[in-house]
Amino acid sequence: MAKSYSTLREKYVGQPFNDLTVREYLPGRWRGDNARFVCVCSCGNEVVRLAMNVISGRTSSCGHRQVENGYARGAANTTHGMTASREFKSWTCMQTRCADLTNSYYGGIGIKIAPEWLGPNGFSQFLQDVGFCPSPQHTLDRHPNPAGHYKPGNVRWATKREQAQNRRTNKILIIPDGRAYCVAEWSRQIGIPSSTIYNRLRRGKSAEQALGLV
Repeated sequence: MAKSYSTLREKYVGQPFNDLTVREYLPGRWRGDNARFVCVCSCGNEVVRLAMNVISGRTSSCGHRQVENGYARGAANTTHGMTASREFKSWTCMQTRCADLTNSYYGGIGIKIAPEWLGPNGFSQFLQDVGFCPSPQHTLDRHPNPAGHYKPGNVRWATKREQAQNRRTNKILIIPDGRAYCVAEWSRQIGIPSSTIYNRLRRGKSAEQALGLV
């Protein structure tokens, strides 16, 4: 008798396999050999991979290892000594996301990386343009255009709150004195719930009226 979904979930969820840790078990449609795992990589990237490949070790990371190994082969004489750094891991994961055509947020919708940030000298140029990561709480963020490509002038290090404010679904409200924030940040600053601001806007109120400033 085939093992139940709940049994397999209890067996694998939370288990580490090389760089990947299983977060969720997705049963296959017909047989167990096409079941998939939702995994979180040691670099922080989240991917969906065939369960059998993860368990067997055929798939051992989100793909950043291949990028790192390719970089090492192409830049054998590099001396920056940062291949274990947060900046380097973020750079390799950026490439992995954009190369994955099944990723509906990056590669699957055509998000590209500036050519100068690729290849043997790509990391050095990326670091020069973006700078060092300020803290472990910061990750790469496309800003000011969250729907744009990874390129100089559109990438920064940001906290989770800053990234949440930068999502394409956030509405930016600009008032006459020049201040411009997303609804979430206005809500935090003036103490009015975001839902109230959105309701006022839907009723045709101006930005100032929605924020209770007039």
